[in-house]
Amino acid sequence: MEAEENLEKRESKIYNWLSDKYNLGLVVVLVFAFLVRLYYFTITKDQALWWDELIYGTLAKNILSGFAYSQMPILVGEIMIRPPIVPFIWAVLMKIGFEEPASKFVLEFLPSFFSILMVYLIGEKMYNKKIALIASAVLAVSWLHIFYSMRMLTDVPAPFFALLSIYFFFKAGEELKLKPFALSIFFLSIAILIRYPVGLIGFVYIAFLLFTQKLSFLKKKTFWIGGIIGMIPIVILFAYNFITSGSLFPAALNYAQSAGEKTSFAYYTLGFLPHILQWPFLILFIAGILIVLLRLFVGYDLINKNKMLKSDLFLSLLLIFTLAFFIFLIKAAEDRYLFIAVLSLVVFPAIAIEKIASFLQKNYKISAILVVSVLLLAGAYYNYTYGDAIIKDKAQSYYDIKQVSLWMNTNLPNGSRIIGETSSPYIIYYAPNLIPVDYPPTSIPSGYVPEADYLFWSAYNWHNDYIKNYLPKIQNDLNPVYATFFDTQKTQTSVIIYQFKK
Repeated sequence: MEAEENLEKRESKIYNWLSDKYNLGLVVVLVFAFLVRLYYFTITKDQALWWDELIYGTLAKNILSGFAYSQMPILVGEIMIRPPIVPFIWAVLMKIGFEEPASKFVLEFLPSFFSILMVYLIGEKMYNKKIALIASAVLAVSWLHIFYSMRMLTDVPAPFFALLSIYFFFKAGEELKLKPFALSIFFLSIAILIRYPVGLIGFVYIAFLLFTQKLSFLKKKTFWIGGIIGMIPIVILFAYNFITSGSLFPAALNYAQSAGEKTSFAYYTLGFLPHILQWPFLILFIAGILIVLLRLFVGYDLINKNKMLKSDLFLSLLLIFTLAFFIFLIKAAEDRYLFIAVLSLVVFPAIAIEKIASFLQKNYKISAILVVSVLLLAGAYYNYTYGDAIIKDKAQSYYDIKQVSLWMNTNLPNGSRIIGETSSPYIIYYAPNLIPVDYPPTSIPSGYVPEADYLFWSAYNWHNDYIKNYLPKIQNDLNPVYATFFDTQKTQTSVIIYQFKK
């Protein structure tokens, strides 16, 4: 009898929770987001890894091998610039028997799905349930977010942990309560160890506190204690780097050198916004920015006292810092890099939609619901029509290299030594029965004869031209044993495996 009463109470709580239209809307958005991502996951689960994905997988295999490949020239630089958490978790998943699709589900699918929930929770805390629900719906249908949720990269899991950090940052409040503030910095540290540039959110926090509290936050013990506790993962990384390389953060030198070689600012980064958002979300995004800037201008002296204005300020700082970082400091960007500011990208359109709905709702309640629905459905439609073909088309890219690598692992004698430009990561990841051999890292000496059994040639080689000059000199020493082609007529070779004549 008691068990039945407890069951009824739990059911009653669920029904009461779902009686709130916003809670019910959240469930609908989450179910939709899950099903859409599951659909594309089934399509892309066996797609070949791109170079960056492959490097993370190779670093995971390197961990499992006891760091046997750490001194390979092609991996030395990658180990220096790649954050450690994704390779480490991937290695753990491999160790317990997870195949690549299962690892992708854990590392990409789940963070993608729960990012939508986090956008809702943050939006509710910063503004209200209406803006929170709309913003979560915008992210749920984002073609780019779905696209990278199907790739073993850091661009989806890192923003998820950044969203966790932002949630606890606002939960800490003006007082910077110790537990939520420490959690905020801890989750930001985890996000940084997944993708280093996410660290600029820490500067957003500082700028936000300076605007809203001037220097008074520096007098709060919770700021220092919570910050120190939360940064423990970063401290561990710095200590490890110093022990192994003599530098606290060697990746920073790589970023600085890369930026220094560029002579112009990356203004093209702004062009990614229409690409990411699509119509009508782009127009609503611009409208949301204008609304926020107007509110901040009119209420500049009330920011410290008004939750909405504080939220407006935070989102503005997040977007400005992200764009400025890639345009003026790194001087390079890809569309996925802007996911650092994903909260701004989805909340600004939500602010505009909520403003339109509020204006109409005064006299035309049904029209308000209809307009919001039409805007969200239009955004979903244009994101689908733009992204569907791209996701399906890119699922086939580099598949021939995966195919050839798997063929070699099965058909070549175990322990065969394979040489080829950029082929080592493919061998390590896809062909564990074989041994990768690196070319000299910069140039091939005169009379160079590699100690290898097979040569892996690919049309995808992109780093150096010296291979093209070297191959003609040894053609008489090679026998082709396997090849793939870009076209069905077999006139455009994509990959060739040669055997060295003995």
